Amino acid sequence: CRQFQTDRKRAGRAIGTVWTDLSVLRASLNWGRKSKLIPAAPFIWLPAQPAPRERHLIRSEAESLIGGAHADHIRLFIRLSLGTAGRATALLELEWARVDFDRRVVDLRTAEANKTKRRAIVPINATLVAALREAKKGALTPYVIEWAGKRLKTVKRAFARAAQRAG
Repeated sequence: CRQFQTDRKRAGRAIGTVWTDLSVLRASLNWGRKSKLIPAAPFIWLPAQPAPRERHLIRSEAESLIGGAHADHIRLFIRLSLGTAGRATALLELEWARVDFDRRVVDLRTAEANKTKRRAIVPINATLVAALREAKKGALTPYVIEWAGKRLKTVKRAFARAAQRAG
């Protein structure tokens, strides 16, 4: 494992990538042992996990990101992300029934919500309320983030293109 770390670092990989690679290996081997596919799982050493990266957008960067989105549903997704700090999956699962315009809150919780990644009821500002009201006028599904009358499962590529255009 230590040699793997050395080799990966020499190949230009970040320590966080090495940690993730070895963690996945460890989890796979432990699953194989628990599933009785292998008799035992060897010990997998992990390097110290690096501190998480923290970066906050300044107002002009947020505006550039919104402007970099060419589609209404991606602009709405970005505004929701910035306004609620919700995880992408929580926002893509958000239904209109859980948007309370009168109380100005969004309920990101679902009945089958993951117990380890809890979701919250989040207050929303006037700018986001206005964007949501406008989006609701054209809603074709119960989902807040939709495209062509269908719920979206991911916005990774569209978000990446918007970020690239925003610089």
